[in-house]
Amino acid sequence: TMNEEGIFSGIKIKLNKRWTLSSYFDQFKFPWLAYQVSSTSTNGFDGFAQIQYKPNKKLMMYGRIRHRNKPYNTDEDLYRDIDNIVRLNQMYYRFNLIIKASDVISLKSRVEYKTYKRGDNEQESGVLISQDINIKPMMSKFSFKARFALFDTDSYNSRIYSYESDVLYYYRIPSYYNRGSRTYLVARYNIKKGIDFWLRW
Repeated sequence: TMNEEGIFSGIKIKLNKRWTLSSYFDQFKFPWLAYQVSSTSTNGFDGFAQIQYKPNKKLMMYGRIRHRNKPYNTDEDLYRDIDNIVRLNQMYYRFNLIIKASDVISLKSRVEYKTYKRGDNEQESGVLISQDINIKPMMSKFSFKARFALFDTDSYNSRIYSYESDVLYYYRIPSYYNRGSRTYLVARYNIKKGIDFWLRW
């Protein structure tokens, strides 16, 4: 890729009918200046591991951990023409649970936790808890998707991104940061074959 050298390796192992292990490791180097890296010949890595459990068609859960370590300009000595380079360490943790309660209702619960440490600065963290529900009644023209989420992060640095359902041909992956809650509802009505009415609140 442009201004990047490295090696990427990934593996997926199906341990048995219920358990699946996935992992990757990315070792990279920037020969020249990069975005928010005002120095040459810097390097970093990105590692990921996930274990998934799916005993049947109605239940699926997984746990995930990711570690990113890369160069970053320091936030000190901003009056200088070229910033010093420090290490940026980020850890991501996620637990995801999907339950198909019935032929009509499915639920998805998720907990995410992130840590952010830049150089010698104090470590920051963030947490996101979300509950999704998908309702699709059989033989009905209506279907619904909704979410309620709570989040609390120390700053924008420890923000957590999460995909959100939206109207047809549109999607969003907003960043959750600071402290608060977020709720949305997506409704779809099938007027006739080939014609739908969508509403997002």
